[in-house]
Amino acid sequence: MLTLVRNTPEVYQSEATEATKPKHSYIYEAGTDWKTKWRFAKTKNKYSRRNNVFNADTLTAYSFRWWQYVAEINGKIVFNNYSYSSSTGRHQNDMKQLLDSLGIKIDLTIEAPNGLQRLDSAIDYYTYKIMCLIGQCAKSGTRRTTNYERLAEMERLLSKLIDVYKLQKRRHKRAVNTIRKSIDRMKTVNGL
Repeated sequence: MLTLVRNTPEVYQSEATEATKPKHSYIYEAGTDWKTKWRFAKTKNKYSRRNNVFNADTLTAYSFRWWQYVAEINGKIVFNNYSYSSSTGRHQNDMKQLLDSLGIKIDLTIEAPNGLQRLDSAIDYYTYKIMCLIGQCAKSGTRRTTNYERLAEMERLLSKLIDVYKLQKRRHKRAVNTIRKSIDRMKTVNGL
């Protein structure tokens, strides 16, 4: 749970007017460690911490002010779990803790390399990963058990791809059927 801690700079200790008080006059903390503290701007309804910003009104989060990794799309809370950098990975972990402490449930987790503001990058990413796995299965001398693991990963990626198409409200049957046929062809050739 979040606990409310009053920020007490020198401005508060003197008889200051409302105009001289900082706008982010409260710090919310998810735990007792200093690393878990979030600044909360009451007027903007935003939580911020180390180049990591979450807007509670629009349910969006940005890392370094441009890479969007939490958004409400078509009524679903979508979390971008793509590992862009090590600092963004820390931002994602911090945000998961903040969302959990605020009681906000993540409906869908996807990987979008260029952020949630560009969902086409997720479609390209999933298609590329599936095609790479098909190519790895087609190599001679690959183990049958490894190919079964790759096949399971392809099915997982294909379901994520369908989820991204549904988020965009785009027709996806033709594209998904083409990929599914490639997977079935690979199964037939490798005897899976």
